[in-house]
Amino acid sequence: MNRLVSRVGSILPLATLLALASCEITPVHSDPVTAFHGEKQLELLVAPAYVESFRLDPHSYGNADPGDRFAGYAVIEVGPRLVERQQLDIFPLFLDETCYGFDFEQGCEFTPGLGLRFARGVDHVDVLVCFECNEWQFEHDGRVVGEEFHRKRARAVLVSIARELFPNDAVIRRLRAVDD
Repeated sequence: MNRLVSRVGSILPLATLLALASCEITPVHSDPVTAFHGEKQLELLVAPAYVESFRLDPHSYGNADPGDRFAGYAVIEVGPRLVERQQLDIFPLFLDETCYGFDFEQGCEFTPGLGLRFARGVDHVDVLVCFECNEWQFEHDGRVVGEEFHRKRARAVLVSIARELFPNDAVIRRLRAVDD
C-alpha cells in the first residue's frame, strides 16, 4: 500500500473517486463525516500503513476471561492483514455519508463479531462491526463513537471482506450480504 500511496493528501482524491462508485452517489468527505470522525481519525482510516483483522466473541465484552482482547472483546481468531484490494473496497465507505445513519438510532444490542485495526506507526483506529445491528463503532484515542451502516452497499462490502478474512468461520459464512 505504501508504494501506491505515500501520504494522505494523495489518497483522498483517489478515495473520493472510489466513493462515487460506493453506496449512493452523494457528496464525499462531507462535513457530517469529518465532524463525526475528526480529521486525524479519518486520515488513519483512509491512509493506514496496514489493516489487521480480528474475529471477536460478540458476547465477551467486560468479562474477566484472560486472553487476547480487542476493544474489550475476546479475540476468537487473529485474521490476516487486509490486502490492497480489500482496503480500496472499504475506504470509500468511510468517506460517504450515506453509509452512516446520522439521523436515527438502532435499538438492538451492539455485539460485534469483526474487528479491524487501521494502523500507522503506533497510532491506530479500531473499527468494530456488528452484523446483527448493521452498526459499526470506531475507537480512537480513547474516544468511542458508534453509528449504523444501513446501506446495502456497505453491508455487502463488509460481509464480503469478513468472508475472505475468515473463510472457515461458520458464523461468518452464514452472513447474508443483504440484510432483510
